[in-house]
Amino acid sequence: MSSWQRRARLIIGIFALVFGVSVLLTIRDRPKSANSVLIDRADPNAVVETMGSQVKQTMGSEESFKIEAERQLTYEDGSVRLVEVTISVPEGVDSEEFIVSGREGQISKNQKTARVTGDVKLNVNNGLKATAETASYDDREKIVRMSGVVTVERQTIQASAVGATYEGNQDILRLLKKAIVSVFGETNNEGLDIRADSAILADRDELMRFEGGVTMISLGKVIRANAALVHLRKEMTQVEMIQLYGNSRLTRKGRESHSLSDMGADEMTIEYSESGQSLSQTTLSGSAVIRLTSSDGTRQNFRPGSLRDMNADNIILEYAADGRSLSRAVLTGSALIRLEGPRGHRPRRIMGQLMDITLGPDGFSVTNLEVEKDVQVDFPGSDDGPGQRIQAASLQGKGEVGVGLTGVHFDGDVAYYETDKGRISSANIERVTRSRELDITVKPGFSSIEEARFTGDVRFNDGLVIGEAEKINSSGSGGVVELIEDPVKNLMPRVVDENVSVTASRIMLVAGDGRIVAEGDVQSVLQSLVNDDNDGNENELADRRKLPSMLDEEKAMYITGAHFERSSETDISEYTGEARLWQGDTEVRAEKILLDEAKGNLNAIGSVETKLPGIRRNLTTGKEEPTVVLGWGEELVFDNTIGQTTYTTFARVDGPAGDLRADKIEIHGGGPDNALERVEAYGAVTVELIDRWASGDRLTYIEEKGRYVLLGSPVKIFEQLATECRETTGRTLTFFKQNDVITVDGNSEVRTESSQTTSGTCPEPVILIPAYPLPLY
Repeated sequence: MSSWQRRARLIIGIFALVFGVSVLLTIRDRPKSANSVLIDRADPNAVVETMGSQVKQTMGSEESFKIEAERQLTYEDGSVRLVEVTISVPEGVDSEEFIVSGREGQISKNQKTARVTGDVKLNVNNGLKATAETASYDDREKIVRMSGVVTVERQTIQASAVGATYEGNQDILRLLKKAIVSVFGETNNEGLDIRADSAILADRDELMRFEGGVTMISLGKVIRANAALVHLRKEMTQVEMIQLYGNSRLTRKGRESHSLSDMGADEMTIEYSESGQSLSQTTLSGSAVIRLTSSDGTRQNFRPGSLRDMNADNIILEYAADGRSLSRAVLTGSALIRLEGPRGHRPRRIMGQLMDITLGPDGFSVTNLEVEKDVQVDFPGSDDGPGQRIQAASLQGKGEVGVGLTGVHFDGDVAYYETDKGRISSANIERVTRSRELDITVKPGFSSIEEARFTGDVRFNDGLVIGEAEKINSSGSGGVVELIEDPVKNLMPRVVDENVSVTASRIMLVAGDGRIVAEGDVQSVLQSLVNDDNDGNENELADRRKLPSMLDEEKAMYITGAHFERSSETDISEYTGEARLWQGDTEVRAEKILLDEAKGNLNAIGSVETKLPGIRRNLTTGKEEPTVVLGWGEELVFDNTIGQTTYTTFARVDGPAGDLRADKIEIHGGGPDNALERVEAYGAVTVELIDRWASGDRLTYIEEKGRYVLLGSPVKIFEQLATECRETTGRTLTFFKQNDVITVDGNSEVRTESSQTTSGTCPEPVILIPAYPLPLY
C-alpha cells in the first residue's frame, strides 16, 4: 500500500467516528412529540393490542384464508382475540368464495381454526346467507360450524335450524336440528315448506336432504317420511323430484286431518276422558249427523277418482315442468294409494309392492298406473251395487285427464271378490272369480266397476254355484256373470250347483234372482238326491228337491237342448230347442221341457215324445212285471202330487192299454217303482189292440182287471175273428183283454151274439188324431 492510500483511510475513519458520536448525542437529547396517541386498552390481560389487524394464511403460494379485524388482542398463551372480525375464504377449485363475520373472534395457536361470536353472518358467493350467534371455522376441513338458532336465505329459499355447518369444499349446508326449509318458487307464490330433524342443502347439486320426522306442505299436498331428498332446478327455485324414504306418505291438503265441527241426533250419549276435559266416545241414534272441518279450516270438495293419498316404504315424486304439480310417482314397499270415491262414499284403494303412477297436468288425475306384486284393488260397496276386491300379480291401468282411471288390466293369479254387504272383508266374501287375466272398465270417477272380463282358466264360485270357462264377463255390479266358449281351444263353459251341472256354449248367471241361463248345445246333469255314504240316508238336498216319480232319485238325470234357464227362486228348470231328458230307460223329447224341482212336476211342450218305464200286472199270472209306455202329444204334464201323466193335443200312448189316441190322455200311476193304475182318454178316442179296435168320445182303462169302458154317440168296436169281422155299436161299451165278453149299453153279450157281423177283414181304424211315428229308441 502507498503512503497516500494510508493517509486517506485514516481520514475516513476519523470522520465516521465523529459522525456516529454526534448522531448518538442527537437521539439522546430529542424531546417527546406533542402528537403521540395512547391505545384504549380493550382487555388489560392482553399482551398486545393492535388496531386494524389482518392475518393471512397461505398454503404454498396460494392464500388459504384471510382474517381481518378492527382490533386484535394477543395473550401470553399465544391465543388471539379479534373484534369486529371478518374471515374471508377465497374461491377454490371445488369451493365457492365465502365470508364469515361477527362481533368477536378467536384464532387458535396454529392459526388453522377460528371462532366467531355475536351476530354471526355467513355469506357465500352463490347467494347463500346464514346468521347465527356463534360459529367456528376450520381451514383444514374448510367447514364453518354454527351453533344456536341459525337462519338461512338463498334467493327463493329460507331456512332455520338449531345448529348448522357449511362445508366449503362441497358447497353443502347442513341444518343439524329442528330444520325448517321453505322454497317459495320463482314468483314467491305458495311453494314447499319442509320440517325435519335435520337437513342438508347441496347448492351445487341443487339437492336438499332431510332426515327424521320429515313433513312437507306444498300446493295442496302434505308429505311425510322418515327421510327425503328434494331435487331442485332453475337455481333451486323449482321442485323437480322428491325422494321419500321410510313410512312415506302423501295426503291432499285438507285430507290429512279433520276436526269435529258439529253433531246432532234424536238421542246422544257422550263419554268423557278420565281427565274430564275431552270427549272420548259419542253414540248417536236417530237421524244422526256429524260435520267435519279440515285442518286448514276449509271444507274440501275433491273430484271423484282423483288421487287422495298414497303410502309406501319409499316414494319418488316427479314434478311437471312448472315445478308445481305432480307428474309421476313411484312407490316401493307396501305401496297404497287411495282414490276419491263418489260423494258420501269411502275411497277406492289400490295396493302393491311396486307402483308407478303417471298423473295429468292437474297433478291428481291418474292417467297411467302400473303395479307389481301383491296387487289389491278395493271398491267399497254402495246402494248401487256390491263391494269388490281384486287381487293379482300385476296391474296396468289407463285413464284420462280430469277423469282418472277408466280401464285396468290385471295379470297373474287373479282373484275377484264380491260382497253384497258393502264393506269388503274376508269374513263376508260372497262371490269369488279366479282367472289368469282380468280387464275391467270403470264408471266415471272410478266409482264402480262397469264390466269385468276374465280370461284363462276362469273359475266362479258364489257358495251356491261354481262356474268354469276360458272366458267370463261380468257386469261388475253383481248383476250378470257370463261364461263364454273359447272356439280356438274348443272349451265350453260349465256351471255346477247343488242341483245341476250345465255345460253350454254360453252361460249367464244372474245374481239378482239366482237365474242360470245357458245357450248353445246345452248339456246338463241333475245330481242324485241320495248320499253315497254307507247308511244310504237321504241328505238335506232331498228334502229341498223332488224329482218326478217316474225317475229314480238315486241316479243322475241328463237333459240337453239349445237353451236352458233356471231360477233359484222358483226352482224351475226350462230347456228349449230340441230338448231331451233321459235317465236309464226313461226319456222325454220336446221343443221345451220344464222341470219343477220344488214339486217334482214335469212339463214338456211341442212335438212331445216320451218313453216311460213302468210296472204292469200280468193278468194271467197275477204278478207285476216291467213294461214301457210310449207317448206323443203337443204337451205333456206330469203332476207328481197325484202321480198323473197327461198328454194333450193330438195325444197318443202305446202301452199296456194298447195303442191309444185322443185329444187328451191321462196315465195314473206308473213309474219304475209304481204299478200302472188306469188310463183316461178324452175326445176322438181310438184304441187299437191285437185283434180289435174301438172308437168313442171317452175311455177309461183299469189295469188291474184289464177292463175298458168306452163312451160315445155312438161307440164302435171292431173284432177280427178267424173268418169274419164283427162290429158292435152302442152308447157304452165295456170289454176286457182276456175274454170275449162285451157289454153294450149295460147288456152283456158274447161274440157269437154280436149285433152285427160282416164277412172278411175288419176295416182300418178311423183315426181322427194324426199318427205320430214311433220314436227311434
